[in-house]
Amino acid sequence: MLIRKFIISLIGLSLLGFQGVGQEAKQGVGQSPAQPDAIRGGWLKSRSSLASGSKPTPRTQPKPPAPVNPQEPCRKTPAPGAASTRPQTALGLGYTLFLATETGGLMRVTPDRQFRSGDRISLLVEANRNGYIYIFSQENDEAPRLLFPNSAIANGNNCVAAHQTFWLPEKGEIEFDDRPAKEKLLVVFSEQPLANLAPSAKPEGEVVEARLFQEVTLETAMRKGGRLGAGSLLTQTEGKRGVRLSVKDPAPAFILLNQDAAQTRIVASIQLTHR
Repeated sequence: MLIRKFIISLIGLSLLGFQGVGQEAKQGVGQSPAQPDAIRGGWLKSRSSLASGSKPTPRTQPKPPAPVNPQEPCRKTPAPGAASTRPQTALGLGYTLFLATETGGLMRVTPDRQFRSGDRISLLVEANRNGYIYIFSQENDEAPRLLFPNSAIANGNNCVAAHQTFWLPEKGEIEFDDRPAKEKLLVVFSEQPLANLAPSAKPEGEVVEARLFQEVTLETAMRKGGRLGAGSLLTQTEGKRGVRLSVKDPAPAFILLNQDAAQTRIVASIQLTHR
């Protein structure tokens, strides 16, 4: 069951270990015609509009989290109604799925790949504004669970900065077990904390009431872009936690942008199947 292994990896109870990073592969790099370069170019341009961030922190050497208030607004996040300070660009969320290779690297793959027992994956997420990340999981149409934020992870703090790397899980990889299943991961990014969603207190996540789940995961009208680059390996910059990415770094494989710039929430629905 992916859900259990996912949350265990997140809180560091059963880590598989990150073996290193590699350079881009020379083959398997392609571009989907359904993902226009214009969106990718705009995403990279938005990175350059930000000031340089803090020093990179390797994924393999995370700093102990300082006490935080989970409901404290993210730094530099506009307050509700502050239209004069709101960016003109639409809220966006990018992600790239990686598969652990036999040699210990991480390789870009498409989510519709047929995964097998023992395969190990990692998800790299990047937003174009400061805000809050929520992660839900649903297996074989069972009751949805809120996996993140979790009180065991950074004291329940789920605030992330614009264009900085955010890894799921923070260390190691998620391993598929020997039970075939259809898994759905929903990554919700919001500029403001979502109401009635306190951090989960259980390692396996908290069951979410169906009506609330449908409300917060309702997809907005979006434009989609990016460049998959299937087969290319994780770069050194991408492999570091909490580093602000630059124009020179690869763009996310999948980029979602709200069509309505006034929307303050966006949802990425990722379907995974393993046998």
